[in-house]
Amino acid sequence: MKLKQFAAGFLAAAMVVTSIPAAGLGGITARAERTGGLPDGPVRYRPIPAANMTITADWKCREDAPLDNMKSDTANFALSRYNTGGTPRSSMLEDNNNIYIKLNAAADLSKLVWWTDEDNVSGGYGWNVHNGTITRFQISVTTESVDSAEALENLAADKWKVQTEGNGKGESKDVRFDSNENSNEDEAYEANNTTVAHEIDLSEYFSQLPTGITGVRIQVLNTAGTYTPKTADKELKDERDTFINGREISAYAGNSKLTDLTAYVDFATESGCTADKLVDGTIAKDNKMSSLLNPSSNQAQSPVKHDYGKYFANNNIYFDIGETKTLGRLTYVPGIQNGSVRRCNIYTSNKTLGNGETVEDITDEEWNLVYSSVITSTF
Repeated sequence: MKLKQFAAGFLAAAMVVTSIPAAGLGGITARAERTGGLPDGPVRYRPIPAANMTITADWKCREDAPLDNMKSDTANFALSRYNTGGTPRSSMLEDNNNIYIKLNAAADLSKLVWWTDEDNVSGGYGWNVHNGTITRFQISVTTESVDSAEALENLAADKWKVQTEGNGKGESKDVRFDSNENSNEDEAYEANNTTVAHEIDLSEYFSQLPTGITGVRIQVLNTAGTYTPKTADKELKDERDTFINGREISAYAGNSKLTDLTAYVDFATESGCTADKLVDGTIAKDNKMSSLLNPSSNQAQSPVKHDYGKYFANNNIYFDIGETKTLGRLTYVPGIQNGSVRRCNIYTSNKTLGNGETVEDITDEEWNLVYSSVITSTF
């Protein structure tokens, strides 16, 4: 069973799956369609034991609110992370969102190190992560000879080798920053402070990494930002996927750090926060690259955000109930206001999983839609 969420916010819930031959617990109650062989009269739903279920998701939860909390109707709840690459996504950057790095000379590039505008490792909770901190991007490399970092912007699409491995389904792969998994603290640069350095091992993102690389393109897809929901006395404030910033980027060939990098970005930056700050060797918080703090002052050259109005990725919860059963009801109990599911699609599948397969490996075509609270427009 797959719960596909389209709510705006983060997920927080307890879930009870019941089979035929429990009273509703509030929230969303979804009944399966009746099919042949089911009784016509009243039925009693029996909960499937939590021990028989495995719950996974394509988003990442906070360590203090794991997915297994959804097996229980206690006060504990599951909660997604905030301002990292593993959160549900409803918007993304689609233009004026590229960072170009030119190498001083062609090199067999092995890794990049990106210092984010993040004061310290936040454990995936989003604390200490500032507006514009990059959380998800796609990386490309080129072996073409160019005169400047700015000239990289004019290269034809077929001159770039786009990453072939990483997160994401299908052909579109990306890199996602999560401060629990691919970062470390670097305390040397500034007394009594830390910053987060993300190491990007290029061999993990390219099945065949070219040699003699001359340039790198980072296409920023998501950035962190403040989100304040609309209330009676306050307007909605959503600064996610609005700004782009970073403190420093380093490039390595093997274990050797490359020097004399140059950088260019295709979006307008704040005075004193230009692209060259990314490659000047300084990672202090007051020496960063930053897009405009007031995008409306130059809308044409600010990062372009597309808000889909619903979740389109990192928004699925999967329930493996361990055996084939005739399901009758799934009851969702909201945990907290932030993240409570308002709209969803629910799918079931009776596919037999092979060795090593999980419910996340089931293709879209093998899921059957059995419930939807999503309003669709008709014309």
